Amino acid sequence: MMNLQDRSEASPIVETGVIRLDLTREEREILVDVLDTFLSDLRMEIANTDRQDFRDILKKRKAVLLKVLERMA
Repeated sequence: MMNLQDRSEASPIVETGVIRLDLTREEREILVDVLDTFLSDLRMEIANTDRQDFRDILKKRKAVLLKVLERMA
């Protein structure tokens, strides 16, 4: 089994920072559901985090995941 590091060395797609992922309809629906659930949890974590630097990291993750969901729509 090839690990992610091995794949990145063998794949020019990963080196450019862009990954194409082909999903079935069922896989897409499950991934959207998982991301929605994670985003909900992330919002709670952001609200409950006292450290501003960590809150900023979480907000950036949230923004990235929202963009991913937008592109999947």
